[in-house]
Order: sequence, then structure tokens, then C-alpha cells
Amino acid sequence: MTTEVYARLMEAPGYQPALDLVAEAPDGSLAACALGWLDEANAVGEFEPVACAPEHRRRGLVRALLHEGLRRMHMLGARRAIVYAFADNPASPALYQSVGFTVVDRNLGHTLASP
Repeated sequence: MTTEVYARLMEAPGYQPALDLVAEAPDGSLAACALGWLDEANAVGEFEPVACAPEHRRRGLVRALLHEGLRRMHMLGARRAIVYAFADNPASPALYQSVGFTVVDRNLGHTLASP
């Protein structure tokens, strides 16, 4: 997450500051973040992006942010939530499953090698 990317996200349609969650490190830097979005018409919340600085991983920060985000989404009317995991990083799906998410689909990315 960069300052520039974050600034663009805050300008996006549907951005709700109440669903913008961060964990601050003792030195004041960003340790983790989870930005929530709510599709009110379908009562579905989504987390995107979700990130944790490498030096703060495996401390439960993202898990805590997701739980709080789910609580807030529920209070705003969400009945379901989705998040997308990096399948090639086993820690990503494992984290989301530890929060209560269930794998329902898998996407495969494809790239074309340069000729």
C-alpha cells in the first residue's frame, strides 16, 4: 500500500471511512490494513486491499482487522462478505479461513511470455 494508491482508493465510489481499518506499529508506521467495501443492494461486504508489513506478520493484526471489519459491515447491513486470496501464497487462504471465510472458487492467472 502506498500513499498514492490509498489516495485513489479514498476517491473511489463507495468508499466508506468507517470500513477503513489500520493497525499502527509502536513507531507510528502502518503495520497492517484492511479496507472494506459494502454493496448495500446485495448486502455483501468485500475486503480489498488487505495488507501487512512483513515485520508485523504472524501477530494476529490482520485477523483482528478482519473481525472488526466484519462487525462493522454487519452493523451496516451486510449478510455476507468476500475476500480474494493469493492462492500461490498458502498463508493467504489460511488466514482468511482462520477468520471464518470458506473457499468457494479459485481463479488462475495467466500471462503471455514476451515473443
